[in-house]
Amino acid sequence: MLHTTLFYQLFLISFMINFNFENFKKTLKNLTKDIFISINSNEVCGFCLFSDAGAMSLSAGFNTRSYLENNWKKDPENKEYYRWYAGEWFDDGIPNDELDNLSWKLFNAEYSDDFAKHKNQFFNTIVNVLKELNNEGFFNSKGDDFVLVFCVTDPDDEDEDNELKWMKELNNKVIFKEYENWAQKEY
Repeated sequence: MLHTTLFYQLFLISFMINFNFENFKKTLKNLTKDIFISINSNEVCGFCLFSDAGAMSLSAGFNTRSYLENNWKKDPENKEYYRWYAGEWFDDGIPNDELDNLSWKLFNAEYSDDFAKHKNQFFNTIVNVLKELNNEGFFNSKGDDFVLVFCVTDPDDEDEDNELKWMKELNNKVIFKEYENWAQKEY
C-alpha cells in the first residue's frame, strides 16, 4: 500500500510539473469521441465542452431537439437563449469517470508563473480538439443545425470576448451568424 501511494504521488508530481498539452490534447480528443458516441441519440442538436474561469475543470454537455423544442414551447420569447446557453441544455454535465479524472489532474496541475498564458493555451487546446473533430466530419451526421460550443462558466471579460471567436471557429457560417445576432442583443 505504501509503495502504491508513493508511486501515485510521484506520478502526480510529475504530471503537475510537466503539464503536457500535446498529451492532454490526444487524451481529450479520444475522450470527447467516446463521450459523444456514448450519448447514442439521433436527437442530439448540440454538444459542448466547458471549463471554469480558473481553467481547473472540464465538463461536457449536450442538447436534444425534443428538449429544445419543449423549452421553446414553455418560453417562446427566449428561444435563442435555450439554443445557445449550454447550462439550459438537456444534460450540462455528462457523468464520465475519465473526464472527472482529467478535471482532477487539471485542478492539481501546476503551470508556469504566467497563469494567463496557461489558461489561454488550455482553452485553445479544447477549442482545437472540437474544431479538429468537426473538420474530420465527426459531428456531420447530426445535421446542418448542429451547434458546437466551448464555453466558460463564470467567464471574465477576456473569456466573454473569446466566446464569439470560438463560436465562429466551431460552427458553420449560418449557425455562427445566428449566434452572433443573439449575442449582440444579449450582451
